[in-house]
Formats: sequence, C-alpha cells, structure tokens
Amino acid sequence: MRAAAELVQQGFKVYLLEQNPQVGGKMATIDRVFPTMEHTACALQPLMLVVVNNPNIAILTSTELESLEGVPGDFKVKARCRDERGAISDRRELEFGVGAVIVATGLEEEKGEPLSRLGYGRLDNVLTGLEFERQLSELGPTGGRPTLASGKLARRVTWIVRGEESAVTLMSASAQALSVLGKDNTAQVSILYAEAGAEYSRHAEFCLKVEERGASYVQASAPEVHSAQTGDLIVAYLSADGQREQLETELLVISAPLAPSTGNRIPADRLGLKLDERGFFRCAPGSNHPILTSREGVFVCGAAEGPKGIGASVIQACAAAAQAAALLAPARGSELMQRTKNLRPINVIDEPKIAVVIEEGGADTEGLLDLSEIAEYTRTLPGVGVVVATPCASDDGEISELISTGDFNRLIVVGPSPITHETLFQRQAEAAGLNRYLLEMVNLHNHCARVHAQDKSAATQKAKIVMKMGVVRARQLEPLQDVEVNVTRSCLVIGGCPSGVACASMLAAMGVRVHLVEKEAELEGVHGNDDPLVRPLVAGLATNGNVAVHTAATVRTVDGSLGHFDVELIRQGKEERVTVGAIVLASATGIEEARNGLDLATCVALEKDEDGLYLSTQGILNPLDFVTEGMFNCGPARAVLGTEDAIVDGEAAASRAACILSSSVLLRPPVVSVVVHENCDGCAYCVDPCPTGSITLLEFMEAGAIKKVVDVNETTCIGCGICMATCPKKGIFVRHFKPEYAADMVEAALQGAGSSGDEPQPLIVCFCCNRCAYPGTDAAALVGAQYPTSVRIIRTVCSGTIHPNIITDALTQGADGVLLCGCHPGECRSREGIRRAQDRAEAISLLLEDFGLEQERFRLEFIAASEGRKFARIVQEMTDELATLGPSPYKQ
Repeated sequence: MRAAAELVQQGFKVYLLEQNPQVGGKMATIDRVFPTMEHTACALQPLMLVVVNNPNIAILTSTELESLEGVPGDFKVKARCRDERGAISDRRELEFGVGAVIVATGLEEEKGEPLSRLGYGRLDNVLTGLEFERQLSELGPTGGRPTLASGKLARRVTWIVRGEESAVTLMSASAQALSVLGKDNTAQVSILYAEAGAEYSRHAEFCLKVEERGASYVQASAPEVHSAQTGDLIVAYLSADGQREQLETELLVISAPLAPSTGNRIPADRLGLKLDERGFFRCAPGSNHPILTSREGVFVCGAAEGPKGIGASVIQACAAAAQAAALLAPARGSELMQRTKNLRPINVIDEPKIAVVIEEGGADTEGLLDLSEIAEYTRTLPGVGVVVATPCASDDGEISELISTGDFNRLIVVGPSPITHETLFQRQAEAAGLNRYLLEMVNLHNHCARVHAQDKSAATQKAKIVMKMGVVRARQLEPLQDVEVNVTRSCLVIGGCPSGVACASMLAAMGVRVHLVEKEAELEGVHGNDDPLVRPLVAGLATNGNVAVHTAATVRTVDGSLGHFDVELIRQGKEERVTVGAIVLASATGIEEARNGLDLATCVALEKDEDGLYLSTQGILNPLDFVTEGMFNCGPARAVLGTEDAIVDGEAAASRAACILSSSVLLRPPVVSVVVHENCDGCAYCVDPCPTGSITLLEFMEAGAIKKVVDVNETTCIGCGICMATCPKKGIFVRHFKPEYAADMVEAALQGAGSSGDEPQPLIVCFCCNRCAYPGTDAAALVGAQYPTSVRIIRTVCSGTIHPNIITDALTQGADGVLLCGCHPGECRSREGIRRAQDRAEAISLLLEDFGLEQERFRLEFIAASEGRKFARIVQEMTDELATLGPSPYKQ
C-alpha cells in the first residue's frame, strides 16, 4: 500500500493486486507497533484511506497473478480473480499494461514441528505471536485482554522468542509484553530469548523501557513445555550459566521466526524470479541492492525480501517506488484520471437549501431505527429542501440527480461514517457540481443504530437529535478552495554520504534538479563512498546534468516553506544561494552555522535525540518525515546504517521528496487556520503553541496607529486548531471547523428533538478528534458495543481545537457532562494537540468550581481508533457517575 500511495502522488496510475479479500497485510492484525507503540489502527487508517479513495489506484483483491510478459516500461499483466467461494474463476480474467512491477508479498510465521515441540497445537493456551495480537486488539475476540481457553483472564504470560537472526521477533514480544502491562500493571510477564542478535543494540533502549515496566528478560536455551497438574504450563530451559530451570505460566506466546509468504513460489515462477534457500526473493545477480531483482523493471520490498519490522518495510516500499518512478519518469501523469471541476457558484450569504440523502444500510442495521420517523422529522428542520431514502447512497445516481437540478446548495448524507465514506461522497458531490466542502455526514449507523440496538425507540429519538445537529452544521458550511502551493521543482540534499549520494542520484533519474551539499572537499573522501555499491553513483553525479554538487560547503540559513525554500550556502568563505522545493537531510553535520543565536535545526523546527540524530515525528509509517512539511531525513542523519540500508534509505527519501516535486503546483486541503483581523489584537498567544511554526506576529501602521495582528502561512499550516483554542478573542479559526459550528451543534444537542420531559439519563456532550477518537466510536459499533443513548458525539479536527469556553458553555447550557476524547499521547498528528488538551483539562477542572459544578462533570480520555469497547465503557462509567451526582444545576 505504501508503494502504491507514493507512486500515485508522483503522477502514476497504480494497480494494487492482492490475493486476500482485503488489503492491509499482517500490520492490520497487530495491536501496536514497536518502538513507537502507536496503535496500529490509528497509524494505518490514513494510509488506507489514501489508497482506497484514490481513483487512480485500482484495487484488485482476491486476485492472483497469472503471467507477466514484455519488457520494462511495457509489461502485459494477466491475472484472475477468485469467486465468492475463494476459487480461481476462469470467467474473471484480467489483462492490463504496466511499466514496472513491485513485489510486496509479506510474510508469515514459521510453524510446523519446531512449534509443536513447544506445545503449539498440543496444549491449551499456547499461541503464536500473531494469534496473540488478536487478543490484544480491542477489535479482537477477547476485547483486548489476554484470555485463556477457559475464558479466564491471564495474569501470567510468558514469551519464548525464536528466530534470533532478526531483532523483529524479540521486539515484537517486547511490544506485546508492554501492552499486557499497560492493561494490567500487576501482570507477571517473562520473555525468554536465546540470543538478542546483532540488531538488538538498535532497540536496547526500548527493551530497557519494557523491563522497567515490570517485564523479566531471561536468556534461555533448549526450552521445553508441558502441562502442570494445576492446568498451568511449565516452561523448562537452560539458563545462561547452563543450569536447568523452569517457570510456571498461564499463557505461553511463541514469537515464531518470520518466514516468507507460502505463496511466494507461485508469483516467483510467474514473474521469472528466483527465491533464496529460505523462500525470500533474491536480489539481482552480482548486486547487493536489496530492491533490485534478476528481472529488470521488477522490484521487491518489505518482508518479501527478508524478515524486517514495519518501519524498515515502509522505507523499502518507498525505495521500490523510487526505482519504479525513475524507470517510468517520461510517462509521469500520462495515465492519470483527471477530473474536471464544473462547480456551481455559491455565495456564503445564499439561503441554505439542503438535500438530505438517507442510506438505509445493510442487514445489520435494518429495523434498528424508524427511518420514516427520522425522515419526517428532518423535513421540518430549517433549510431542509428534500429528504430521500436509498438502499445505498454510493451506488446509485440519487446524489447526482439531486445536485444536478441546481435546487440545492448543501448536501447531507445520512448513515455511514465520514471516516470511511466522506471522501467518496465529496467526489460524488463535486462531480455533480457542488463544492465538496458543502457536504455534511450524519453517522446514524455507528452512533445510533448499531450501538443502541436493544432500544429502537430511544435510538430513533437520539437519531432525530443527531440529525438536527447535522443540519445546524450543514447550514453554516462554506464553499472552500484547495490551497495552491507553487513548487520549485528542485531539491536540496545535505550530506554527500552514501544515503545522500543515492538520494541525489535517484532524484536526478526522476528528472528532478538536485543541489547536493557536502562539507568535505571531495565526495570520494566521504566515509562509505568507497564501497563498490556507492562508487558508481558518485562517479555518475559528476556527469549528471540534473545534479549540482557543492563540496566544501555548509548550509547557513533556510527561509521559506514547503515548495519554496531559499537556502544560503557558505562555500570556501563565499555565499551561494539556491531555491528548492524540498530538502533532504542525509547528514547530522554541516548545517550548524548559527544565525541570531539559533542553529538551523531550531529555525526549521527539527528535533534531535541525545545522540544528535534527527527524529522523525510522523509515526511508524512515515519514518523519514519531519513535522515541517517538505523536509525529510535519511541515512546517518537519523540512524546508524550499513551501506546497503543507507542506499535504500536515500532512495526512499528521494521518493518522499518526489511526492512534492513531481508537479509544479501542489494542492493542499483548505482546512487551515484563518485570522479574523477585526478580532485579532496581536496578543500572540497562538504563536508559540503552533507545532509547525506557521503563525507569525506582524506590526504595521493603520489609521495612524500601530496595529498588531498574526499571520498564518497556509502552506505549512496543518489545520490542527491549537491556535483556535488558545485565542481569547475568536481572532483565529480553522476553516470547516469554526468554533461556532461546534457551539451551535452543542445547542442543538441540548434542545432535544421534540420529545417531552427530561432526558432519562445524564446527557453527555462528547468531542472526538478526527484522527483517533472518532474512528474509535466507529469501532464501538463494529464490535457490537452498547452504551447509553444520551451521549452526543461531535467530530473535531483535533482534541487541541476545543476552547475551554465551548466546554463551560455546554455545561452551563444544561449538559450534565462533557467528554473530550483525543489521541493517546505520542500519537497525535500535530504532536502538540493532545498535550495542549491535557494542560487545558487541568485548568477546566479547576474552573468548574467557579461555576458551582463538580470536577467529575468533565473528563479527558485517550481513545485509539481500535478502542471501541473502551469508548463504550467510558461512556457508561461517566453516565453512572453523573447519575450519582444528579442533574446539572443549569439544566432547565
């Protein structure tokens, strides 16, 4: 998926062929990933949505490759789809042309007799690592709790780590142990390993963290497993000093060696590739480059090439995408589906005329809501022009017909979640002539039907209130235009090490102009450049017309932002200036010249660890990205790597940069901050909290007086809304998420839907961040969790967006409680959002006393995209607590 996302952003049509019924691979089955311990659902979801919703990626699931014929740049692919029974169908044969092929067939756990000797398949409560991941996941069969075959929760869990040639198995066991301890800090956790392996040192700090949390690491060999009379498991082993010892455990997890996919043999034969003795794809003869295969134009990446973790797999996927993009550079953009927009002009002052399309849903929601009653109520709401019901809003022409009449200037789609369907319906609205940002979605399926399945009447009454909230928001929506960023199609690569050389070479092959800066006098003298893999690349740079090599040079300053950076170089005491659209740091040195007391890393908001290496801040699926958009790192700038890995790192960084540099204009979503000049008094409270440094304070003369106001760089703003929650005077807001939208939705939530009497349960207004917590509410529906109908969910761009006044206003208007749900610390897209929300939560709790309210009426909770059961549990707990407190004194 990552290679597909890279290539489509660089202007290429992509076919994603997957033999399983769904995409996502093994990562989709994992609860958390090391060493960041991100929730996989939160990390994977943005990538999944990019792939699934892009019209230039054709996803072919349940499909197998039959043959590949032709030459690089002109291959002919034949494939066959499986039928509903999983059998290959002769009637469903596909043929299409491609220019390059990337093989990413993944991996499996090695099972068989070695695991059987350890009790797997013979004894109860012996699982493999991937099987245990399903227990750890909130979406799994045990709701995220280690559980024995008897149904009892496991309190003693032991891991036996096999496959010591790779650190992945040990790190996976460590991550699972940390998850267990996070759910139950009294659990007894032991990890038995034979040898840590050469890669262990790269993750020693992580293992120390796990050990400090309570895990025991035991060096052990020759393990044997048998049942105890108590029903527990006895694990006997040789200790490091050769003594025979044993421990008793309830649950045993075998971290099995990582093996190639059992299906590798078939695609290898059909692609004309060779496998090694273990079954992984071999690299090209005479080459140690792990991405290149024996067939030109066919590349391999990730676990198809050998055992590795997710971060390393992502980097190889980017490098493989770079190789394919370089091969196909002349054809860039030639096969993309270009959508021409013919949008009807709409003025924000026009009276809202809303078309409401209610999707009836599938069998799992049928009969759970009275849709006729909901539709009839919706017709009475101000601004609603028509309400229609349809079995599936995305499959028929209902939306197109309604919008094409020209009678409506707003659209509400009722039923599915905006997380999974918003992009789809935005495209449909836009194709019919309506600006995509005039669409609102009301999530009745996951917020009413599925989570209140046992009370149709109450669920229907809540659905009417939720409909009113949606209509209130839809009335205020404004047409927005994408932010156009002009891109200088050249790149600055800092560091002439193997990674920097590989990055520059690959970008040049893609047709991108490159400035390579190295502080040494000659590239040949840089450590690692005498390696046989690197020497040809260094030699090629000297004659490459797309590369300007600046040796004996350092970077002094960088000004500008994504798409246009002005760079000042110092070369042999003289100044040189270059302009680039992206920057790649391949070295941790050579950029430390100070100006105004700040080094360059500080000026462009980059972070380093204690060893001086630059830190990626965008999670496990973006290991080369900084929070400062347009800047990437690779090689020795971020990690200590061998030559082969360093080259792959550089090529991967080239792919990341090419996603920006492949077009002269980059379109960014308009959901960014905007200053309200008449309200802004230049207090600058919003400047320092901005995680991307996108806000600056301006001073100028106006009407004979000094005027202070802040200014937002739309190119770098990520629309997190932290500034909006910081401003005391409503002087800044995020487009599409104005504070009045949330305030009016709260008012609608508290007014009810025409029902009489008080709410039967305490009424809770719940704000959920779009990245993690809101998908978590969807997950509650997915697992069938049930919770009280009196919660009203409002989607926000980030937990850091919510101003304290919105919370206190909700409580003083009659809400019994307010629940703010955001990302887990360390997983926030903006880095700062959830931390700011935490800081404000403490202040809000104290502020409630001034309003005569108990602190328990407000809660801040961390909800991952997979933690649906947790969300339901928290709602029930808060409802019970508020019921004990009694109704809000402000409730009328």
